Amino acid sequence: MFAFDWRPETTRYNYLLAVVQLGKFVVASGGVDDAEDPAAVSRADVDSFQAWMIETRSASTALDKHKCLQQFFQWMAEDEQAVECSPGQRR
Repeated sequence: MFAFDWRPETTRYNYLLAVVQLGKFVVASGGVDDAEDPAAVSRADVDSFQAWMIETRSASTALDKHKCLQQFFQWMAEDEQAVECSPGQRR
């Protein structure tokens, strides 16, 4: 599935968990109706999710989620070409 299939199972799990958490956060906050489309996720959605993670989790957990989402959206942009660029990336 992912180009990073060579990574340990726990790493892949953490990447997917971050994406699922972002999707649930976006839907719950009213950002989009269907968070299954990565192209529908905006930079504001990611920024709000990160702010929420910092408020509700430890700083290290928030940083881990940030890194996981960077990798996911980089993969979506470069390997899958499903998004123009990562929502966290400056255009």
